[in-house]
Amino acid sequence: MRPMRFLFLLFILALPSASFAQENTAQSVIILSYQRVDEPRYPDTNIQKDQFINQMETLTSEGYEIVSLDTVYAALNGNGNLPQRAVAITFDGGYKSVMGIMPYITEHKIPVTIFLALHPVVQDSPQFLDERNIKSLRKKKFITFGLTTHNYARFTGDTVKIKEQINLSKSAYRKLFDEEPKYFAYPFGEYDNVFKDIVEQQSFVAAFAQHSSPAYKDSDIYALPRFAMSEAYANLSRFQLIISAEPLQLEHVTPDNPVLESLTPSFGFTLVKSEDKPNLSCYLSDQGHLDLIFLDKKRVEIRPTAPLTQKRVRLNCTSFIDTDGIRSWKWFGRLFTVSSDIMADDLSS
Repeated sequence: MRPMRFLFLLFILALPSASFAQENTAQSVIILSYQRVDEPRYPDTNIQKDQFINQMETLTSEGYEIVSLDTVYAALNGNGNLPQRAVAITFDGGYKSVMGIMPYITEHKIPVTIFLALHPVVQDSPQFLDERNIKSLRKKKFITFGLTTHNYARFTGDTVKIKEQINLSKSAYRKLFDEEPKYFAYPFGEYDNVFKDIVEQQSFVAAFAQHSSPAYKDSDIYALPRFAMSEAYANLSRFQLIISAEPLQLEHVTPDNPVLESLTPSFGFTLVKSEDKPNLSCYLSDQGHLDLIFLDKKRVEIRPTAPLTQKRVRLNCTSFIDTDGIRSWKWFGRLFTVSSDIMADDLSS
């Protein structure tokens, strides 16, 4: 387990305990992102089958309703309401190991969306779902498919490659399904503003990233947050914390572009609700808990204590409000990646 992420988990779990709020006042949904199942060689993207089943049973026993991405999309666009405790399930990449969990998903008719990387499918790669698997799964109405890039790899900063990858992926999808794809997932949750604009121009109705936040009506429909699930962070305490979260509503978040052009960036945001200020805390995966600088009653600035050293940097901010022993637990996360040029310049200096 990575030390900084472990420290963040300890920081969260150390907060004063209280019963969590039951009402979905923000009309929000927790979207979970899985990749591989029972592939321990890849701990950062793997979930054990027993862990997944335990998580699904926890959702059932605690009164959560698993909804489809179509339900999520409709509600976030004002065309319907979400259940009081809504969760959506996604799998990224289209790895063949997900077949190991499909009997359970089928038995319980759990709505899931699988985001396919179709180049490995076309090439009949043994690690990925093949056409026979996909056609079999598609017969089940509660299993749907979306797209990621043709090759499941990182492409931020390369406009030509991004367009090529999406075009190839859409062409293969049309051939396989005889329809247009609606939903897109950024590989490993990484994107920049150019990537996001291209996805929107390609007529996808929504796109999904991997930053830790509940999604709600003011979320960016082309960068919807998802909680990335892996075996190292699949313990029940953390899972219950995630599914109980409400959105920490922020605006004017900076930097606006998730790809950082500096190793010493300043992060900032404006609280939508002043009630979130007293218990607000922020944590940077590269450095740990950070001091908050309040420029006014709602505007916050966060400055790293030293230059960033990691390619991927997660900013997580939390707050909570206690009302008659009921806690509203709020979470905002954003995944940043450091520009390859900046990282290379730093290493060469």
